[in-house]
Amino acid sequence: MWQLVAIVLTDSLKKLLIETASQLKGAAKRKFMTTIVQGLGLGGQRLAESELGWNRDTIRKGTRELKSGGWRYSVIPDKNSEELLHYHEEQIQQLSPEELQAQIQAEIDEHQQQIDALKQQLAAVARGRTDG
Repeated sequence: MWQLVAIVLTDSLKKLLIETASQLKGAAKRKFMTTIVQGLGLGGQRLAESELGWNRDTIRKGTRELKSGGWRYSVIPDKNSEELLHYHEEQIQQLSPEELQAQIQAEIDEHQQQIDALKQQLAAVARGRTDG
């Protein structure tokens, strides 16, 4: 037998849920929204739509993602790549602060090398104009 429970979202809770969802993007946002809607129970999608302004299509997409074995993320290996890699949530590990710092520093060093090479090319062009 079904038991209906009336769920009332207070204004402060609505504000918190809306602000939290607005801070998230993509799969993380859908996961958050789906988790909240599932917690709301029967009629949760409709309640989230009317009270929180959430799109039911987005919630449905999140529900499908969750039912299909978890969340999948699409990743482009680098900015010049046309390849698109797909990973499940459990395949992704967060970088430690040290790893993140090392990766950022490597990118900075690479860009600095590109800048230095461009400066050399510019100097060579400028010398060519004054020599000719």
